[in-house]
Amino acid sequence: MTTEERLEKLERELSRARTRFRVLVVGAGLCLASLAAVYAYGQFTLKPHPGATEVSEELRAKNFVLEDGNGRVHATLGMFEGGAMLRLNAENGDVGATLYLNDERAGLTLNDKNGKHRAVLAVTQNIPILCLYDEKGEPRASLAVIKDGPRLNLRDAKGQLMPIR
Repeated sequence: MTTEERLEKLERELSRARTRFRVLVVGAGLCLASLAAVYAYGQFTLKPHPGATEVSEELRAKNFVLEDGNGRVHATLGMFEGGAMLRLNAENGDVGATLYLNDERAGLTLNDKNGKHRAVLAVTQNIPILCLYDEKGEPRASLAVIKDGPRLNLRDAKGQLMPIR
């Protein structure tokens, strides 16, 4: 590459750099003009919204209810028998899942679309239990770990214990 070719290349690059700088200056000027216009018309203020309250680091209540725009309750968090309980509702309004905890027990209950218990996982009196229910709400299978060791119970449709095969 000759000296003249190199000089022409540098001049082209300098011209492009000047063009980019002009576009940058115009863009920055437009941004500043937009901010000035918004501020002048009162759309942009550094003051808090008239109905706003200060943000607290702590929120205390005995119950919380989460509802949609139509007033339908989808979840509740509150106190239950000396402990806390979270309930999640299905679309039809029935309780779909419940998580609870107090001094005597902790558990998770899962319900079907009709609101019947179908699965419960709990710890009661330091005994972990898993219980599965049929569509009628009758316990069909349960697993617990007691002092003597694990215990598995399977029941038929009549509620009679079934032998484990």
